[in-house]
Amino acid sequence: MIFSAIFFLAFVFSLMLGLYIISLDDKNPLNRLLFIIFAVLCVWLFCFSIANSARSYEMALFWRRFSVFGWGLIYAFVYHYVLLLTRENDTLLKKRDYLLIYLPALIVVFVFGLGPMASARYNLQNTTLGWINISLNDIWDWYFYIYYISYIAASLYLLYQWGYKLEKREAKKQSRIIITALIVAVIFGSLSDLVINTYTDLSVPQLAPIMVMIPLTAIFYCIKRYGLMSSEKSRSVKPGMILSEYDLSRYYKIVSLFYILSGLAHFVIQYFFQQFPLGITTMDILLSINSVYFI
Repeated sequence: MIFSAIFFLAFVFSLMLGLYIISLDDKNPLNRLLFIIFAVLCVWLFCFSIANSARSYEMALFWRRFSVFGWGLIYAFVYHYVLLLTRENDTLLKKRDYLLIYLPALIVVFVFGLGPMASARYNLQNTTLGWINISLNDIWDWYFYIYYISYIAASLYLLYQWGYKLEKREAKKQSRIIITALIVAVIFGSLSDLVINTYTDLSVPQLAPIMVMIPLTAIFYCIKRYGLMSSEKSRSVKPGMILSEYDLSRYYKIVSLFYILSGLAHFVIQYFFQQFPLGITTMDILLSINSVYFI
């Protein structure tokens, strides 16, 4: 339950950051992509939170399979985000480019989540720390390794080239911060998910989704500290309005945040403490998040 709680707290933190990012500018493609990255990370973290302390093998397997919509897609979205962030022009990607970017990720989702042989792709072991997956190291596991390492390596190369070409000192610093955070996340995430459980006698929960939060938090830091991707909203009050656009936006954020946190708190109490069925408690989160759009 401790690791499940850690995954869930990370899920809440990622959800808050994602909502904040999209609230800055929902029309900016970079903001939208970063929001999607946080969204698939939330899927990954939430599924691991439930699967880690699942009461049966079938329940753990179901949520592990569902989590592929997080860890299977996130590396393609990260590469797409870095590609747009580091481009010198604003020309749109062609349909062929989208296919090349996302086809490997969709294959991972099918093989590990939706395909008829998806259940056989997992080797779940129930330990004192929760349900842990021991890699089979077969051809499909190696396909995933090549997929995520290639996409991360390409993202690092683009970030390095971007930072090298930038002239401003603060811009170069942003590149170094994101690159360093991404390398740290890959090293420690690979250690916990692949190396330790597969090649040693130790069994630890897969902490890769926690590690992914490191570069995403670094990007958030660059947004707050250096104005990466930011757009200023007018603080002047227009005729006929009580609040300015900026103050009105802040009001919406506070009210929406209250609804979401209330739903999340209710979920924690019902599922983790009172052990209510998951289907009922999950509705608290869905209803609270949907309330944001009505507001």
